[in-house]
Amino acid sequence: MTESSDRFISIREVISAVGMCKAQVYKLVALGQFPKQVSISSRCVRWSQREIESWMEQKKMGCTS
Repeated sequence: MTESSDRFISIREVISAVGMCKAQVYKLVALGQFPKQVSISSRCVRWSQREIESWMEQKKMGCTS
């Protein structure tokens, strides 16, 4: 993936990438500790792949923000 590219990913892709269950992802979103989802339509949400990857990199480096 290049720095300028991004795509929307589903909750299934998110939980596969980060190794958490769906409930934990939503809990961290509610606490402001995980990237927020983007509402695509009234019944469809997705996450920015770039934001998820950035969050993962921060965790690898030991950042807590």
